[in-house]
Amino acid sequence: MQKLAKKLENISGAEIIAKVKCEALPEVSMKETVKACVDEYFEQVDAIVFVTASGIAVRSVAEHLTHKSKDPAIVCMDECSKHVISLVSGHAGGANALTQMLADVMWATPVITTATDVEGQFSIDDYAREHNLVVTDWAKAKAISAEVLATGAKPVWVDEAEVSQEEEKNACEVCKEQKSTGIDVGKIENDGCENEIGVQKLQIGSHQVVITPQDVSVDAQTLQLIPRCIVAGVGCKKGIPVDKIEHAVQDAFAKAGLRMEALCAVVSIDLKKEEAGLLEFCETRNVPFETYAAEELQAVPGTYSASEFVSGVTGVDNVCERSAVKYASEHGMNQGEQLLGRQAKHGELLLRKQAYGGVTVALAYVCSE
Repeated sequence: MQKLAKKLENISGAEIIAKVKCEALPEVSMKETVKACVDEYFEQVDAIVFVTASGIAVRSVAEHLTHKSKDPAIVCMDECSKHVISLVSGHAGGANALTQMLADVMWATPVITTATDVEGQFSIDDYAREHNLVVTDWAKAKAISAEVLATGAKPVWVDEAEVSQEEEKNACEVCKEQKSTGIDVGKIENDGCENEIGVQKLQIGSHQVVITPQDVSVDAQTLQLIPRCIVAGVGCKKGIPVDKIEHAVQDAFAKAGLRMEALCAVVSIDLKKEEAGLLEFCETRNVPFETYAAEELQAVPGTYSASEFVSGVTGVDNVCERSAVKYASEHGMNQGEQLLGRQAKHGELLLRKQAYGGVTVALAYVCSE
């Protein structure tokens, strides 16, 4: 087990927690039961790998299972490493990919039973996981998979000329005055900040998939996938409660015409690294929280909404805009322009500073160049 954990850590770079329950190895065997161990870690980890009989694995996780969009990957391998079985959350949680990786490492036979994999067909939820996209409607995703299995439908990127006037008419408020070019472009203008957001579209049989962080209106045959590509720079007074931070960030996203699911990180100045409201907000939203020193933020190039008061307190003239741009400039994401089809440059602001009675918020794109 420990050797396997070390191999996985070297291959994936992920943090691996190895637990052993074995009477023959009292010096390393944990005192708690397997189920107690699962109870402790189920909601904290991305994947659980059992090296045991599959029945033990199933019984240990059964009461915790909710939905594939939330459950961690559950994989089971026999003690002789002959077979590796993907048990739960094969696509959305990455259990199938983990199963294949373990099989390759251990020279084992992978056992993957999801229908699209068995049939060698496209899986929309697997595609979403691989590209860090949020599935907004799992019933629609299921319908797409059913059509793929029934007809063998393949995903096809929608050509620019195929976008209809009806689609343009039904676009969100941010997009209504756009110039239609096939990849719908919505323009956001906020205090001199002007950037464009794109919408990429896939046709899969009778269904369409739109990929955008925008808050768009879709019909019954259309599924929206949301890229996690927006960083929120946040400044706040000491002791601001989490509900005020939640309101401020939600309002900022609404002003920008963006879905909250697109939030990928929250950033601020290092004076706020222990701010309870910010930490709770990030924990609830399950996004990382990073901070920067005042001198790092002041060195970020660009023109920002300067405040003498903020400068006197923090040592930098603007926290939210500068921190958002710094994070976005340093943390590229793989989908980038291919999926967003956008004109906004990497690391540029989408929304300049918005003030909400003790909280300031600015938004920036986090995408590869």
